[in-house]
Amino acid sequence: MDGTGQWVALRVTRLAAPLVCARPRSSAVDPTLRAALLIDLALAGALTDGLEIDTTPTGFTPADQLLTAVADEPDKPLAWWLHHAPVTARTFADALVQEGVWDADGRGPLRRYRDALPQQRSAELSRLGTALRRPPLEAGAAATALLLDQLRVPDLPHGFRGRGQAEHCGAASWLAPDLVDHLERWQEILEGSNRAAREAYLLNFL
Repeated sequence: MDGTGQWVALRVTRLAAPLVCARPRSSAVDPTLRAALLIDLALAGALTDGLEIDTTPTGFTPADQLLTAVADEPDKPLAWWLHHAPVTARTFADALVQEGVWDADGRGPLRRYRDALPQQRSAELSRLGTALRRPPLEAGAAATALLLDQLRVPDLPHGFRGRGQAEHCGAASWLAPDLVDHLERWQEILEGSNRAAREAYLLNFL
């Protein structure tokens, strides 16, 4: 699964550029990209429905970092990693910079990112929107569409319908619905601007 086109986490990062590159960044972004990476691990066979873990390196550093973390704390539910995984949006943004897909200015917390190939992004979004109207989708594409819609990326093509794709995520179909349920609850809390509700929710994941 080498390259931007194969890893769901990188595809979602790139196609969600308006949100990932925004300053400040929405608190919904990191959990969603971590969900994408968990789906990647399931698609690669590194996570199975019985929560068996294969720690064989995938060759993708963020995936290997998360896989090692999950293996070290097997008692944690997978949804816990949406808020505690050792990877963030910057992890994936830096990977896109290394691939030459994005540009970056500055260092550390002040580093800013921008899409170096915006026309390619627009074309890929258009292809994905067309594919959604002509199912079934390949598992990685289904997961990408699902998470882009969950993030509410502002410039998705008209009629883009990623919701409902969880059951079409192939080897990750056992995992995707649960992750999306947690992401939806988190989104509702963020939109409610209720600090007490946010803290109560996160207490479940300490």
